[in-house]
Amino acid sequence: MRQLTLGVQLKERATFASFLTARNSELVAHLRHLAQTASAGATWIAGPHTAGKSHLLQAVCAAAPAGKRVAYLPLESLLPFGPGARDGAEELETAC
Repeated sequence: MRQLTLGVQLKERATFASFLTARNSELVAHLRHLAQTASAGATWIAGPHTAGKSHLLQAVCAAAPAGKRVAYLPLESLLPFGPGARDGAEELETAC
């Protein structure tokens, strides 16, 4: 089996510093903590279109310490590749 490279990369501006926290300070604090630790479990982020969900998920990946296995996996971009596009994600410490 050959692994294909997906054209997905983090946006440079998608960091916690550039996110307008407003009423989401508790969520941002939680995500900052997740970025730094290897906590088990899941966090579900919901909100309207353009609320900043993708920005925050990419910020988690960008804030992870070097050597931590993290990945931003935008499901809409992975759809054409089918369920196999997520193969190996269980090996990640954090999957966004």
